[in-house]
Amino acid sequence: LYDAQIDLHGMTEAGAHPVLMDFVQRQRARGALRLLVITGKGSGASKNSVLRANVPRWLDVEPFASFITAVEPAPAVLGSEGAFI
Repeated sequence: LYDAQIDLHGMTEAGAHPVLMDFVQRQRARGALRLLVITGKGSGASKNSVLRANVPRWLDVEPFASFITAVEPAPAVLGSEGAFI
């Protein structure tokens, strides 16, 4: 279902952003086509995950927007609302 995965769960927004950018660049260089990005579902009563909200935005700008064709919620067996493919 995916070629590589990264788990950002528990990281801060400032920490996760450069880690994700480096991961995507390294995986693209090795020819990976599908990546699993675990963000977590969020915590507390609101269950709002800052990473879940921001990962699609981060990947929708250059240099990534030109080669990332889709960012979709992962299937339930891979984390559903706590991860993206």
